[in-house]
Amino acid sequence: MSNDSTKVARDVDVLSVENITVSAVGKNSSIRLVDDVSINLKAGKITALAGESGSGKTVTAMAILGLNKERGARIDGGDIRYGGRSLVSLTDKEMHTLRGVEIGAVFQDPSNSVDPMYTIGNSLREVIRTHKQVDAQGANRIAIQALRDAGIDNAEERMDVYPSQLSGGLLQRVMLALAIVLNPKVIIADEPTTALDVIVQARVMRLIRQLADRGAAVLFVTHDLGLVSEYADEIHVMYAGHVVESGPVHNVLKQPKHPYTSKLIEANPSADTRTDRLTTIPGGVPTPGEIPAGCRFVDRCAFAIEGCEMPQVLEAYGIEHSVRCWRSSSVAESLHRRDS
Repeated sequence: MSNDSTKVARDVDVLSVENITVSAVGKNSSIRLVDDVSINLKAGKITALAGESGSGKTVTAMAILGLNKERGARIDGGDIRYGGRSLVSLTDKEMHTLRGVEIGAVFQDPSNSVDPMYTIGNSLREVIRTHKQVDAQGANRIAIQALRDAGIDNAEERMDVYPSQLSGGLLQRVMLALAIVLNPKVIIADEPTTALDVIVQARVMRLIRQLADRGAAVLFVTHDLGLVSEYADEIHVMYAGHVVESGPVHNVLKQPKHPYTSKLIEANPSADTRTDRLTTIPGGVPTPGEIPAGCRFVDRCAFAIEGCEMPQVLEAYGIEHSVRCWRSSSVAESLHRRDS
């Protein structure tokens, strides 16, 4: 992978998620999982998709990758655009090819994403020779370089190792190597640091940051606002299938306008220096079949008043900052008073 970042066109939309709706499909019914979600992934940028478990982050990521069907879900509305094409309209075979070449993926549990019967070298060479016209020697060179790019020392020796012989941190970096070996323009990283210690987390995130700096458009799915604060450029906060707040990371985390975002920050002090108190958010994310018609956070919100049960849309709040909340001005005023 080239280290020349001077020729990279930055801030250009590479992949656009446009108002998608995703539902879980049963025999006689369907349940809405994600509703009206829009995200633009830009070259050279890390876009974070953040929220609690059950908020719809992974559902959104799997829809982008075309893996929603494998999880019993379908895209009911909206579109996903990449390279002038609608990914929603592609066949499974076309999407598989695109996913292998132009869209890379790093998943939460790397042990489920690599064949335990293959050495690391065999897994990488198979990907390379499936999509590139190279001989075995050429594939070997590309594979070794991918391991080096993923921050793996002694790359040549690692080629002959099986997944079961690697630590969780090393295996996650192998997943990164598999994701970047074909120089994809887009990388979807779904909770890539889960179950890793803080040192290995930092290594993995620095590698992802380097990939973005080289021009990749990265979607970083996470619940950890500390990592978002340190590594991401933009953030979309999800709750119960909706994006409730979005904008540049420094805007959203320093001046949140949605009460859910504010509570997430308080529950994760490393994401923001305004509080030293570790708090929890009362209640839980509503299950997909029990989502209220209006504000989905209303039952857990200290700012809720009559009228909050009415449906909302994501509206601009200043430059590049959007929020889905009837009470966003009151939230901002309350936080300003608290911090002054």
